[in-house]
Amino acid sequence: MEFDSGATGDIESSRTSPYGFDIGCEIIGTEGAIQIPSIRSREALLLNASGRHELGPNFPPSMVESYKAEIIQFINSIQQRSPSACSEEDGKAALATAIAATESFKIGQAFQVDGTSLVQK
Repeated sequence: MEFDSGATGDIESSRTSPYGFDIGCEIIGTEGAIQIPSIRSREALLLNASGRHELGPNFPPSMVESYKAEIIQFINSIQQRSPSACSEEDGKAALATAIAATESFKIGQAFQVDGTSLVQK
């Protein structure tokens, strides 16, 4: 994935994992990295020139509360006929990104995600 700034990113995901939900993240920059491990590991790490720093517990306890808050907000938006925190456009953009990643992997070429539409580079 290439951002407008020229920075690159890599998304590794499985939407059909047989063992259930899993999440992790690693951000690598010019001055260090942050690792937020998968559900199996508990500590987030900051790695930089001064060493390795544990940032504290990660998952899964926070995930339960996050999902609960999302569901409550969604139900409230229906009952009060108010906009949801996540819009239809947010969902379409997430789907477009997932489709672009899958297609890019299949054919070995990059795609540009422009809002909710894909443009082959």
